[in-house]
Order: sequence, then structure tokens, then C-alpha cells
Amino acid sequence: MSGRSRLALIAGLLVAGCLSGRAAPLPPVPLLSRVEWRGDHEWFGGFSGLVVAPDGAGFVAVNDRGWITEGQFIRDTAGRMTGVAAAPLRKMRGKTGRPLSPYLSDAEDMARAPDGSLFVAFEGWVRVSRYGTPDGLAQHLPRAPAFDDMNDNKALESLAIAPDGMVYAIPEWPLGGAHPLFRFDGRGWSAPFSLPAHGTFLPVSAAFGPDGRLYLLERDAVVPVGFATRLRRFDWGAQGPSGGVVLAQTGFGVWDNAESVSVWRGPAGLVATLLSDDNFLPVQRTEFIEIALPD
Repeated sequence: MSGRSRLALIAGLLVAGCLSGRAAPLPPVPLLSRVEWRGDHEWFGGFSGLVVAPDGAGFVAVNDRGWITEGQFIRDTAGRMTGVAAAPLRKMRGKTGRPLSPYLSDAEDMARAPDGSLFVAFEGWVRVSRYGTPDGLAQHLPRAPAFDDMNDNKALESLAIAPDGMVYAIPEWPLGGAHPLFRFDGRGWSAPFSLPAHGTFLPVSAAFGPDGRLYLLERDAVVPVGFATRLRRFDWGAQGPSGGVVLAQTGFGVWDNAESVSVWRGPAGLVATLLSDDNFLPVQRTEFIEIALPD
């Protein structure tokens, strides 16, 4: 992000803080908990990928400088999140074992496969890589020709693994009025399905829930107003996604820049955990947000 862009974003977020309380309210979001996460590492922040354990106890998070960590949520007796405890950040490695260079470090989303391995979508040099463990070596999946034509900063922003193990990657910027769902079948990529662009929101993260449905986290941004967040759910079948129910939507400036989502089942039902990207700016926050989802 350029210096001029950072200044514009700072100004917008400051205005958003003043305006958010006076904006017309949207239908209430079923908020369970909201906790700020702090760290003292030089590159703490900028988190863009999140995987939460099936029981909601732990997580893996990656930022858009290629730093990764694992942690645990601190919860009260009702299961509400009250704090976060995480390991030190570690730099992700490439296929040779060397730390990722800056151009190769822009991780944007992450998903866990049934065998426990992690798949990470990257911008910059657009690709998807598999990691057996967070500290393991990268195994780059073959690249689709369409990846070469993507905007470096609005490319594969969302990544999810379907119940059948297929990997799906979704670009933030629509192609031909729709967001293609690129599918990796173990050999190569195809784009059998798509999601029509819907308003001014753009997809920034995706996850399949334990119910087998696709959850899409979307973001809108207006300078100098701030960020708005929307979460939609799609039924999933042999013909791909259908429907598209809005489960939650905020006004501008209500939450920070929510850029990651993971869905799990708690004792009281489905939960979506969101993680924000603070763009490494002091006027933004890194925060976990949890909301209740209908079955």
C-alpha cells in the first residue's frame, strides 16, 4: 500500500469512528463476543487467513506478510471468547525451505484439508500452496492460466475446501460480472461454478461449515467512511452453490476490516469466527469477532 493510500485510509477510518454511531441501524447482528488481539512482533497484524478448530478451542492465523501463528481462545463458562493466547509469529517457508521473499509472502486466505494439511492462497505471484504443517515446506499446486491475468491486489482472496476435499479459490475482483469458483481436483484447475457479483461488496474469505454449506465473507469500503462487513451462506450440491442468504451485515465503521472467516459448531449451534486485518495501521485494530449462525 502506498503512503498516499495509507494516509487516505487513516483519514477515512477516523471519520468512520465519528459517523458509525449515527448511521442508520441495520438488522441486529447476533454478536457473541468481540476481543482485540495484541502482539509485540514487528509484523504482528495484517491477518488475512484463519482456520478455527472444529471445537472452537484453537486456531491458525496467517498475515499478508507471510507470518503464521497458532493459538488458543480463552473462553468463559458459557463459551464466550474473552481472550487470546498465541505462539510467536514464524515466517512461512517456500518449497526449498527458505523464508518467503516479500513478493511471495502475500497470503490472503487459508483452509484446512481433511488430512490436517493447510492450503494457502497468495496474491503477488498468484498461487495456492499446500503445507503439511504450519512450519513445513510449501508444495505449490499447478497454476491455472487465468491466474496470470488477475489483478495482483484483488486476486485469490478466498479459499475453501469442500466436504469432498475439492479446493475452491475465489478472486476478489469479478471476471465478466461474476466471481468464478476455481476448483482444484488434485490434477488441475477448472472453473465450473461462479457467484454473481452482488452490490458493492467483494469476497474476502470463504469457508465450508460443518453443515456442508459455503459461507462467504464480503467487504465494502468507502473512503473516507470505512469498512462494512457482510456474511452470506450458500447451499451446496452437485451443481455448486445456490441461494445466497445474508446472515449478517454491518454498517460502515461498526467493525474493523474483517477479512477472514471460519465456521465451527459449538454447544449451542453454529458459530462464525471472523478476524480483522489492521493493515499494520495504528488507527485500526486486530480483533476476533464471533457471531451465532442459524442452522
